[in-house]
Amino acid sequence: MERFRVAELYVSEGLDRVDAAEAGPGEIIAVAGLSDVTIGETLSDPDDPRPLPVLIVDEPSLGMTIGINTSPLSGTEGTKVTARLLKNRLDAELVGNVSIRLLTTERPDTWRCKVAVSCSSRYSSRCCAERVSSSPWASRRS
Repeated sequence: MERFRVAELYVSEGLDRVDAAEAGPGEIIAVAGLSDVTIGETLSDPDDPRPLPVLIVDEPSLGMTIGINTSPLSGTEGTKVTARLLKNRLDAELVGNVSIRLLTTERPDTWRCKVAVSCSSRYSSRCCAERVSSSPWASRRS
């Protein structure tokens, strides 16, 4: 058991995160103040540390390859046209989205994004793909 102080706590309400003072068993939360926590772990009152059973998350079942725009018109619009900027954007998505896994490929400017398909992760994969591919500096390949 590790003691820590929660800096911020957010509870999921639908697809939104809302500030909260407390959360109950089974609620989906986002917490700031603890760097190494994963899905399924129990955060509890130190005076009553009864953990819930650990959740088992399905393996990713949907995959997409995301890379920089290699079309003849690439770079004619937008300012974020490098693989480094695309990777930074994908890494930022990984921080708040536990249903996404990012794998390297044989190309340094392309990544394989895998998502565990469920009600919420279908939104997550669509959201990730739309956020990345809607920019003029990225293209989606199957």
